[in-house]
Amino acid sequence: MADATGAARTVAVVATEGSLATQPPVDIEQRAQRFREIVDRGDPAGLWVLENDQGQNVGHIVVEESVPGVLTIGMAVLPGAPKP
Repeated sequence: MADATGAARTVAVVATEGSLATQPPVDIEQRAQRFREIVDRGDPAGLWVLENDQGQNVGHIVVEESVPGVLTIGMAVLPGAPKP
């Protein structure tokens, strides 16, 4: 799933800003696999990807059930990504 790898790359870039709980360096393949697992689990978990006009992944939102009945939301947007 290309979207999972793109989302992982976004995390790697944004992590260097210090605004995420994730610290660099980010293992992109490991993070992409985690995103794939979230998508495979399905409802209520999910991954939504933000693309620019050229179809490039510039951000994402991920939702997962951290404990039964409690959802966590994570989000990352690349610096300089166009605002709607």
